[in-house]
Amino acid sequence: LGPSCYLEGPGNDVRLMRATLVRCYGFRPENVACLTEDEGKPELRPTRANIAREFQRLAEVARPGDQIVVLMAGRGYRQPESDAPDRI
Repeated sequence: LGPSCYLEGPGNDVRLMRATLVRCYGFRPENVACLTEDEGKPELRPTRANIAREFQRLAEVARPGDQIVVLMAGRGYRQPESDAPDRI
Protein backbone atom coordinates (compact mmCIF):
# COMPACT_ATOMS: atom_id res chain seq x y z
CA LEU A 1 0.00 0.00 0.00
CA GLY A 2 1.10 3.52 -0.67
CA PRO A 3 1.92 6.06 2.04
CA SER A 4 -1.58 7.57 1.85
CA CYS A 5 -2.89 4.28 3.30
CA TYR A 6 -0.50 4.07 6.24
CA LEU A 7 -2.20 4.14 9.63
CA GLU A 8 -0.95 6.94 11.83
CA GLY A 9 -3.33 6.61 14.74
CA PRO A 10 -7.08 6.87 15.11
CA GLY A 11 -7.28 10.36 13.62
CA ASN A 12 -5.75 9.08 10.40
CA ASP A 13 -8.11 6.08 10.41
CA VAL A 14 -11.05 8.47 10.59
CA ARG A 15 -9.73 10.67 7.75
CA LEU A 16 -9.21 7.60 5.54
CA MET A 17 -12.68 6.23 6.32
CA ARG A 18 -14.31 9.61 5.66
CA ALA A 19 -12.55 9.86 2.29
CA THR A 20 -13.52 6.28 1.41
CA LEU A 21 -17.17 6.82 2.31
CA VAL A 22 -17.36 10.01 0.24
CA ARG A 23 -15.26 8.99 -2.78
CA CYS A 24 -16.05 5.31 -3.10
CA TYR A 25 -19.53 4.95 -1.64
CA GLY A 26 -21.20 8.25 -2.45
CA PHE A 27 -21.85 9.45 1.09
CA ARG A 28 -22.40 13.20 1.19
CA PRO A 29 -19.65 14.90 3.24
CA GLU A 30 -22.20 16.76 5.37
CA ASN A 31 -23.66 13.39 6.40
CA VAL A 32 -20.35 12.04 7.72
CA ALA A 33 -19.87 13.04 11.36
CA CYS A 34 -16.33 12.68 12.68
CA LEU A 35 -15.25 13.08 16.27
CA THR A 36 -11.46 13.31 16.51
CA GLU A 37 -8.84 15.32 18.31
CA ASP A 38 -7.82 16.62 14.86
CA GLU A 39 -11.10 18.46 14.25
CA GLY A 40 -9.93 21.34 16.46
CA LYS A 41 -13.27 22.11 18.16
CA PRO A 42 -14.36 20.94 21.63
CA GLU A 43 -17.74 19.76 20.33
CA LEU A 44 -15.96 17.50 17.79
CA ARG A 45 -13.62 15.76 20.25
CA PRO A 46 -14.39 12.07 20.90
CA THR A 47 -15.68 12.54 24.43
CA ARG A 48 -18.40 10.41 25.97
CA ALA A 49 -20.85 13.33 25.82
CA ASN A 50 -20.09 14.11 22.16
CA ILE A 51 -20.34 10.45 21.14
CA ALA A 52 -23.68 10.11 22.96
CA ARG A 53 -24.94 13.30 21.28
CA GLU A 54 -24.03 12.03 17.82
CA PHE A 55 -25.67 8.63 18.43
CA GLN A 56 -28.81 10.45 19.60
CA ARG A 57 -28.75 12.65 16.48
CA LEU A 58 -28.30 9.57 14.30
CA ALA A 59 -31.29 7.89 15.96
CA GLU A 60 -33.39 10.97 15.23
CA VAL A 61 -32.47 11.40 11.56
CA ALA A 62 -32.01 7.81 10.34
CA ARG A 63 -34.80 6.43 8.20
CA PRO A 64 -35.59 2.97 6.87
CA GLY A 65 -33.25 2.14 3.99
CA ASP A 66 -30.48 4.51 5.12
CA GLN A 67 -26.95 3.16 5.06
CA ILE A 68 -25.17 3.74 8.35
CA VAL A 69 -21.50 3.15 9.10
CA VAL A 70 -20.07 3.48 12.60
CA LEU A 71 -16.30 3.45 13.02
CA MET A 72 -14.85 3.62 16.49
CA ALA A 73 -11.08 3.83 16.15
CA GLY A 74 -8.64 3.65 19.01
CA ARG A 75 -5.18 2.52 19.90
CA GLY A 76 -5.69 1.22 23.41
CA TYR A 77 -5.80 4.54 25.23
CA ARG A 78 -7.74 4.48 28.48
CA GLN A 79 -9.15 7.34 30.45
CA PRO A 80 -9.71 6.93 34.18
CA GLU A 81 -13.36 6.74 35.21
CA SER A 82 -14.72 9.85 36.86
CA ASP A 83 -17.94 11.24 38.16
CA ALA A 84 -18.01 13.84 35.38
CA PRO A 85 -21.53 15.10 34.57
CA ASP A 86 -21.26 13.86 30.95
CA ARG A 87 -21.21 10.19 32.04
CA ILE A 88 -24.06 8.11 30.72
